[in-house]
Amino acid sequence: MTAGGTEPWLMWGSEQPLLLDTANSGGNAIANASQQLAQIRYKRPDTWTFFFSAILTGGSAANILIDIAFDLTFGVGRSTTQIPNFCRFSFAYTGDAPVGSALYCTDVPNQRTENGNLTTPPAFTTDGRISTLPAQTIQCAARGTLTTLVSGPSAQLAVAAYFAPRTHVRPDWVVGKLGSELDGR
Repeated sequence: MTAGGTEPWLMWGSEQPLLLDTANSGGNAIANASQQLAQIRYKRPDTWTFFFSAILTGGSAANILIDIAFDLTFGVGRSTTQIPNFCRFSFAYTGDAPVGSALYCTDVPNQRTENGNLTTPPAFTTDGRISTLPAQTIQCAARGTLTTLVSGPSAQLAVAAYFAPRTHVRPDWVVGKLGSELDGR
């Protein structure tokens, strides 16, 4: 544990509710909301794996489009990179949206552009997918948008993002303290 008594990995991800309600959107047929899901401050750079999910948990949604975008800010040392829409999910329903519908991923497409056009993955990748991140710090937020033809529909979702280092060698293990975490590492 750290000095505050909380293990640092408790900030390595979470599942949070996300409410998209057009009834409270000022007469618009579009509703937006966002939710912070993770904030990692690791003591050293590592290679991180990730898991993203969005589950429809309720609402009065028919004839809707729900778009969920996971935005990342990550870096090493004093360098930081922001990637909006790092992972993106879409739910589209012409009838009632079935509660329990779920989308999830552990990798995302490698999106490159040349002259504003998406291109094929470079020759040095095998499948054009990203499944790990090099980082020391990571912040992740989910942004949701519900679009419909009329004001009134809503949707509740559970959005989640979890991160884990590929190698998690804890220094307290070396000194035989298996129940604690030294200096938040």
